[in-house]
Amino acid sequence: MRPLEGVPATGPVRIFLDDERPAPAGWTLAKYGGDLLRIVDRIPERISEISFDQNLIPGDPKGREIADYLWSEIAAGEISMPNLKRVGFHTDDPSASSDMASDLRMRMADPGFPQVETVIGMPVPDETVEDIQSRDRMRRETIPARISVMDAAHLDGADRQAVVRTLTDRSSKGPTDATPVAGPSGRER
Repeated sequence: MRPLEGVPATGPVRIFLDDERPAPAGWTLAKYGGDLLRIVDRIPERISEISFDQNLIPGDPKGREIADYLWSEIAAGEISMPNLKRVGFHTDDPSASSDMASDLRMRMADPGFPQVETVIGMPVPDETVEDIQSRDRMRRETIPARISVMDAAHLDGADRQAVVRTLTDRSSKGPTDATPVAGPSGRER
């Protein structure tokens, strides 16, 4: 039997059903409903998360139809995904996301149906320990800006120019990278 394309050889599998967007880091892309169902059919015990897009390639079933089929198969006992913990809906159509999540929650009212967390929005990519430590280190090392456009409104002359320069620099650097500016009293703002 041929290995499934893009699916890790071991460990949990997270499936991202989308015909346009690339899968986030740590997720397996399924461009078509058939791709998702093929993975489910071959390794149902390894699937931990699925995220559905609604509008797929014309001619392919909608994400909601694929989800409904999958939930029907689970309810009938044809498919068992014992490690499925989270199901997300990341479509650009907010009403479709809400409807798909409601459909799944209604299914979960049946005591025999697996209980999963439902999420609306794009899945978060995997982060390594190094990513988290780096982000945390950056937060500790940045100096939060203590000025705003409202602060600048009541200043005159050189102080106002310094604030405008800082705000201009802030927009090019990012919201927390600006250097505090001394106001008319000499205190940092």
